Amino acid sequence: IYEELHDCAGGEEPLTQIERKELAASINRFLEGLDRESRIIFMRRYWYMDSIGAIAGRLAVSESR
Repeated sequence: IYEELHDCAGGEEPLTQIERKELAASINRFLEGLDRESRIIFMRRYWYMDSIGAIAGRLAVSESR
């Protein structure tokens, strides 16, 4: 039965789905606490995987920012 449910649930383990939702909620709470520029920097670095140099250039800030 578990295998049948597993196929219907999209192929992920149920615990993994819960963990992903909890992680997303935690990240959203973290992002809500940031100012706009810091939120953009975080998203460009960790979602889009931009280099620090590319982010600095895009936002016209120093790389140490």
